[in-house]
Amino acid sequence: MKKTSFCTLFLLLFAFFLPLSIQANSAEPPGLVIIVNNPPDDLTLSLQFDDAEAELVSERKAWEGYYQFYYHRVGNDLTDIDFSHAKLIVSSAEFNFSCNLPDTVFHRYNNLVTLDLKTQTIQEGKSKLRIALLVILRVSLTLVIEGIVFYLFGYRKLKSWITFFVVNLLTQGFVNVSLSSDKQRDDKIRHQWFCNMFFKADLKKTCNNESNMV
Repeated sequence: MKKTSFCTLFLLLFAFFLPLSIQANSAEPPGLVIIVNNPPDDLTLSLQFDDAEAELVSERKAWEGYYQFYYHRVGNDLTDIDFSHAKLIVSSAEFNFSCNLPDTVFHRYNNLVTLDLKTQTIQEGKSKLRIALLVILRVSLTLVIEGIVFYLFGYRKLKSWITFFVVNLLTQGFVNVSLSSDKQRDDKIRHQWFCNMFFKADLKKTCNNESNMV
């Protein structure tokens, strides 16, 4: 009894005298992400509007470059900006050109496009080759790690390894297909939230009509 009371008192004192500060991010703000394969180190991307220009924030992951733009970077009142006439400005020592963005780029909460520097073109979404490559990499890495653990636990029989591969391929295939699928319902909900948060009442009807088409 005394031991339990002492432990309880210790935990209460520990929680009282050692408060911990916690930081957490909110949901990702609405914006645009442009994927570029093997971008040059000096590559910069900017979005040019009627009377404003915003440089995209770059991030390198493996062989890909991610260039991110968020709506709040051009101001709180988005009703004065014509997103339909936005142009992408590409600049580096090797590439210097501009191109129009697809008409439907800014119709969703989160927008993703792929920039091909060689052809100087933009396509919505991710390329099928990229999706297939990432799926193969994820599945292969999972099989290697779990295979090592499976071997260390002493499984040596062929029947056990066949079961291991069949179960993993089925489960990993389901997970990767789910992650790679186009979640139109979520896009519709987040698109409606974006319209209500950033656009004035006179634009809500237009946003509702566009969200019904998604």
